[in-house]
Amino acid sequence: MSAFLAEVLSPVFAALAPRDPARVARRVRNAAAATAVLGPLLPRYGPLGTGTVGDANLLMGVYAVAAVAAHMQMKKSHAGWRAAGGVALAGIAPFVTSGMTASWGLLLGSIALLHAALSDAHSRLPAAARPEHEHDPLPPDREGWPGRIGSIAYSIVTVLIFWHFVAENTVVPTDSMKPTILGATDRTLPDRLFADVAVYALREPRRWEILVFEYPLQREVRFVKRIVGLPGEHVEIRDGDIWIDGSVARKPALVQESLWRERFPKSGARSRAKSITAAWTGNEDDGWRRDGKDGLKLRGRDHLTWARFLARLDVGDVRIAFTARTTDAAAVAAARITTRGVPVVLEVGGEGGTLTVGDDPPVEVSTGIGAATRVELQVADGLVRALLDGHEVARAETAVVGTGRNRVEIGGGSGEVRFTEVRLDEDIRYALPASGLSVFDTPADGYVVLGDNTTNSEDSRMWTARPVRLTSGETYWVAPSVPDETGERVSNLSRAGGRVRFKDVDGVPRDFAAAEVTEIGRPEARPYVRRSHVLGRAALLYFPIPPLGGWRPRLLP
Repeated sequence: MSAFLAEVLSPVFAALAPRDPARVARRVRNAAAATAVLGPLLPRYGPLGTGTVGDANLLMGVYAVAAVAAHMQMKKSHAGWRAAGGVALAGIAPFVTSGMTASWGLLLGSIALLHAALSDAHSRLPAAARPEHEHDPLPPDREGWPGRIGSIAYSIVTVLIFWHFVAENTVVPTDSMKPTILGATDRTLPDRLFADVAVYALREPRRWEILVFEYPLQREVRFVKRIVGLPGEHVEIRDGDIWIDGSVARKPALVQESLWRERFPKSGARSRAKSITAAWTGNEDDGWRRDGKDGLKLRGRDHLTWARFLARLDVGDVRIAFTARTTDAAAVAAARITTRGVPVVLEVGGEGGTLTVGDDPPVEVSTGIGAATRVELQVADGLVRALLDGHEVARAETAVVGTGRNRVEIGGGSGEVRFTEVRLDEDIRYALPASGLSVFDTPADGYVVLGDNTTNSEDSRMWTARPVRLTSGETYWVAPSVPDETGERVSNLSRAGGRVRFKDVDGVPRDFAAAEVTEIGRPEARPYVRRSHVLGRAALLYFPIPPLGGWRPRLLP
């Protein structure tokens, strides 16, 4: 019976875990190495453990150590749990860090232990159930120049097929997608990205994805924008938000993270106490004291308010975050956002706290603050989220329209709390164009697209073309000017020498005698990207890298 079970189970174990400990270690090493490479490419998102560049680099470093440890374990010749233990330790190595990086380490360590256990069980099967030999999976090497030339040709063809059918290299010459994608400026090189051109062969585009497409007014030009409206939807830009069929459209967490605009401290500025006191004002009963180089200490009940005289807070969707440090069990840290006149208050002490929105009953927060806790309160698209150390602890609903004032405060309730690393961000506010569209009834094969840099983006709000009508009855649509490869607009309609020359919206050159043209009509809105214009989804920023610029490579949400 045992021999029969061995015959049945051996293929399963062989697929899940080889009986050779060195091969187990090799698999764990490869997993750790892959995580080390992918860590800096993950989106900047706290719950992933990559909220900052430093967090992503830390993730890369600890997994690189784990990969080296697993590689060293491959040199061991002994089998069983002694080898499994070394591999598991390599996987658990990142657990020495804190936050989500530790959770990643625990996950890899658990997988390593499970893999090692399966390998150990595999090694205990009766010898007769084990395969007597293994075929060499690698073909014999080709020798001589013909074989080498064939290998090179095969590699080139593979790359060309990949670029044509899987990924397309794209550059964004302007800042229309800033800060998600940076264009060329006087001090930086433009971001370069790979577009996944295969994904939309399997499914349709989704809202909030970054689309690479042919410019509807000149199809030979590539554009990169974010999808906000899908086929058949009624789309409105209202109060800075996107509304779909009468309801506000909420952004997914990863997309929302990429769209926060830093308000304090400004990029490049150091968040020191003097900077904080210059931008935030206390009440008359000021209980704040400077503490060290980058902190402020509060004893008792008090608050700081974002100084409106510095810059008016027009956006009701904001995020406030700070690190609360305390050894006082009675201490309470508080964050308050007044959005469109509705107060949203998060108060957290050592044993928990509450999240209160307006006059609604408070939502209990079971997690408390400790010696050093990152406290975050955000309001976006009518959703309130409270996070401690990157983990959501409470959420609630709030108003998405209103005429009340906006205000942000931080403070405490009792005990002594030290506040450091204060940061204020505001959500993207889609601007209404001075002349253009803010309401769209999307056709069955169309998409509404907008740039992230909403005040400096040519997108669905303002695309127009003019009809050129001929005596023959034909009509061609033309954009009088189009952007070139640098983003600069160039003339596309010429009337000289008795001829009318232009490229129509399909990119076809046209040349007619002036007598053949009966009318060049007024501009009309052509705001939609058609399904036939879609090339792919922007998936990966891969350039620039130091020393040519900052570290930009990452996966795009």
